Amino acid sequence: MIFCTRRYTILPNRTFIDQNVHRLRNKGKLVTFRIPTGSEDTVIIRAEDYIAEVKKYENIFREQLRQHPGDSAISLKLNAMAAYGRALPTLTSLSTAPLQVLISRMSKVVSFSDESEIRVMMGCIQRLGFLLPTTRLDDEAYSFSMPGIGKLVSAIKKTRTQIVSTLKRTKYKEMHEQQLKKLKTKHSRFQLEFHLADMEGCGMVRRTKVTSGVLVALADK
Repeated sequence: MIFCTRRYTILPNRTFIDQNVHRLRNKGKLVTFRIPTGSEDTVIIRAEDYIAEVKKYENIFREQLRQHPGDSAISLKLNAMAAYGRALPTLTSLSTAPLQVLISRMSKVVSFSDESEIRVMMGCIQRLGFLLPTTRLDDEAYSFSMPGIGKLVSAIKKTRTQIVSTLKRTKYKEMHEQQLKKLKTKHSRFQLEFHLADMEGCGMVRRTKVTSGVLVALADK
């Protein structure tokens, strides 16, 4: 899994990156979804890895059902993840999936055609963290997601705030990178380089090579 903002720091040609991500997603090779970090970052993950994560949850629920046969709640989760996994190869090319498209694709991989039952499954998939409702006004739609992404979003937002606050406390709102890297992040287990690349990619900071190293400055100072 990778943030588009990190790719922008490696390959500054954003148009080239966006075009190739779009091409690979259309081929079903990548899954993309937005996360609400404040700058609406896009996360990229290989489709096979995303499907493998769905399969992992399916296997967990299968084992739980083996230990608790007849448990309807576990059975629903197992059936929902199994159906979602089978439908995914026809869905991963989409950036967002309209509700009716999801219902249509899901109905083709289950043994029943009752729309209300499919909606119950989709609600289960959403609660497990694999689907998120979008804010589209024209029709009801969902974007892909992954369980636990909320914790990652929280860590990124809080660390961005911490770095911005640190830079704002300096006289010129800038600091040498080596000095900044001594900062102990309170909310993230990632190294500071991850967060600096993230913030540079989304335009929050600038990193400039100088004779004494690299200078990190707020972009809007």
